[in-house]
Amino acid sequence: MTIVRTPSRSASLLGGGMRAEPNPCRHGPSRSVEPWTGEPGTAGRVAVIGAGKMGLPLAAQYASHGWRVTAVDVRRDVVDLINAGTSPLSSDEEPGVPELVAEGSRTGRLSATADAAAAVRGADVVVLIVPVMLTADHEPDFTIMDAAVDSILPGLHPGITVIFETTLPVGETRRRFVPRLEAASGLRLDDDLFVAFSP
Repeated sequence: MTIVRTPSRSASLLGGGMRAEPNPCRHGPSRSVEPWTGEPGTAGRVAVIGAGKMGLPLAAQYASHGWRVTAVDVRRDVVDLINAGTSPLSSDEEPGVPELVAEGSRTGRLSATADAAAAVRGADVVVLIVPVMLTADHEPDFTIMDAAVDSILPGLHPGITVIFETTLPVGETRRRFVPRLEAASGLRLDDDLFVAFSP
């Protein structure tokens, strides 16, 4: 990978913060296809599991790039706000996200639900972006991630790509989650089930 440009930053030592300048995309609009097969310049359907401080900005970015996005969250108030075109995150928390949520709702590219299985059933790609916390003994607490994985299992179908976009201990995707995905769906990794993770 080659870094072609570093974002400019302005900072203050007088109690201010550091803020990166927007770095606009340089690609053209994506062409919507069904089913999505990964062809460059195309967009499909994505279910983003977890519409919090990290998940909602990700969902809004996908929608702004032509994807049909279903944000999934267990909090009914968050689902209702997104479906009304309103971001539960303020511009102070996540600059630009309220505008992207409003635009995604207006164009019909962004919606929300509490029904993860239904969202996954209609998706080409699933992104799990829920937290893995630490216990009092500093061990990973998989409670939230386990529940999120369980919620998507009934919706898995051939050709689906599942991305674990959270901090997981090395090897846990392969050892803990892939076998559960395969067992529940009858799909086989790298045949009709594709899995990726962000280390």
